[in-house]
Amino acid sequence: MDGVEVKLNLKRLRTALDLYDFDVDQDIPGHSAAAGVSLFIGDVLALRARMDADGAEQAAEKLQELVLSPKPVMLSKLSGGVGCTLRAAAFAVMLQFLPAPPSSPADWVARHDLKGNASDAPWRLSDTLYALESLVCHWESLCADMWSQPDALFNFSNPRAPLGRYLAFLWAQCARFLNMSDAEELARYMDASSFTMPYAVTHADTGTMGHEVSLSPTTVSIMCEVWRHVENERRATFASTLLRALPDAHEIFLRVFEFEKNQLSVDKFREELRRRLAERHLMLGDAEIWRAKQNGKDPELDLVVGARMPLAMPGFLQTAASAWTFERMQRHSTVRDELYRLMVDSAFRAKGIDFSLRFFRPAGVPPETAPRLNAHLVARLGHGFVVLRTANTPSAPERVLTAPLPFAQAFSVWATETARSSNASHTVPEVLSILEQFL
Repeated sequence: MDGVEVKLNLKRLRTALDLYDFDVDQDIPGHSAAAGVSLFIGDVLALRARMDADGAEQAAEKLQELVLSPKPVMLSKLSGGVGCTLRAAAFAVMLQFLPAPPSSPADWVARHDLKGNASDAPWRLSDTLYALESLVCHWESLCADMWSQPDALFNFSNPRAPLGRYLAFLWAQCARFLNMSDAEELARYMDASSFTMPYAVTHADTGTMGHEVSLSPTTVSIMCEVWRHVENERRATFASTLLRALPDAHEIFLRVFEFEKNQLSVDKFREELRRRLAERHLMLGDAEIWRAKQNGKDPELDLVVGARMPLAMPGFLQTAASAWTFERMQRHSTVRDELYRLMVDSAFRAKGIDFSLRFFRPAGVPPETAPRLNAHLVARLGHGFVVLRTANTPSAPERVLTAPLPFAQAFSVWATETARSSNASHTVPEVLSILEQFL
């Protein structure tokens, strides 16, 4: 209506001290979330020059919460000629507040094939993007190696461990290119034109027009999504004592779900297996990177597969799902785990419950939904599956109860803990009879 003035009562950061009292969840209202996020990012940038070390640490923590946030508003686009989401903008600002990185653990990096010339400095842009790709490609094998060693949790989560030091070094390289402005540096190190974009500038001393280059928003999104998925997994809260599956958990699983092997004779079952194998073989951030390149379009599995996977992968997935026997699937760990999860889904659906919909969480930051309270879930993490214990209240953290395990072992722990829990009486009796076979 003409003449009506609308005022939004949004919390602002007047000084760096205001950062300590700012709650990313509570102080950004749902009715004007995009404006709230934008103002917060702008205020943090405006205060940057006046922050001490503690203030910069607070700013980094709040911005990391925003980047990790599952709220749909973070996918909103900033206005302007070049598409950029609030998530990518928050990540770009977050990089301004990272502490000075430690030296890269070159021997450890080379041993894990993460980046062949990690000791060479300074990196070019192509080196940085190659390092991100290497991290994504080796993530599961890297996690499998770490979780097979003593002090696995320290090696996986602690910033002082070799992985933490390498990641700090890698994110610092991302920040270096994001902030690069010197013409000689740009010409020397911005060597990958497919990841950059030009922009017009007016030189203050002469008034003449020219252009410089910077990272493209898509490149920032790639960096952001890799950071987001890796940090989401490394920040999981593990229990002080981790549960282990029984030695014969695999044999029990096959005995309980023996009948479900017959589903491999059903075409619809095999097609669903193909889709799950495709989802399972997507790498960290693939779907979100595809979304960024498609101007915010919701990811469609087969289109993401075609764009992000090597050419031979769709054919392999089709062959494995449609032609392999049960015994051959068991010899391939990834195919075996997805087959076993589909067998569980089939058995549970016959009892009136969708296991994966209610009790399974895929890899990545989960979308914003009403929290499941006081329950056990199976979740993808690292190179395998873990069992989560959700909290009694929405604000309390979840706990991871197991190390990453093969699916059959994780399911056996989930079944045992669920059958023993205080709310087991609310479980469908037919399903409870399945779970009690794992006790």
